[in-house]
Amino acid sequence: MPSRPLEPGDPVRLGRFELLGRLGEGGQGVVYLGRGTNPGEERVAVKVLRSTVGDTSVGLTNDITFTFVAGERTIHETDQDSYGGSCVNTLTLREATATVLTFDEPQTGGCVAGTVTFRRQGASLAYRWTDNIEQNTATLRKS
Repeated sequence: MPSRPLEPGDPVRLGRFELLGRLGEGGQGVVYLGRGTNPGEERVAVKVLRSTVGDTSVGLTNDITFTFVAGERTIHETDQDSYGGSCVNTLTLREATATVLTFDEPQTGGCVAGTVTFRRQGASLAYRWTDNIEQNTATLRKS
């Protein structure tokens, strides 16, 4: 699928991926064409989900990007919170069903170890992170 040029305001880099163009946009977010910064790395699709995670009544929002690569058992996460903190991590697939993907997130740098679950709910995608003490949730819908 050919990509279109990046638009003003689009990121040029997410995590370890350089963004080369736009592949598409929908109700859940924007899909970019990206590639790793190491020589010879394959091109990948990077989906930036539109979401608000946390207590929106006080304006706490996170910009979270999950990069899925077909056939892989890991996803790459980049999480920038509204206070300037960040988490860059690789999550490992623990379980997959027709409607639920569950990933383990290790403790690294600014990331807290936990479990990330994506659940298909009709036309929506539910996101949940928990460390069995706290949790963040969001429902992603087509606008």
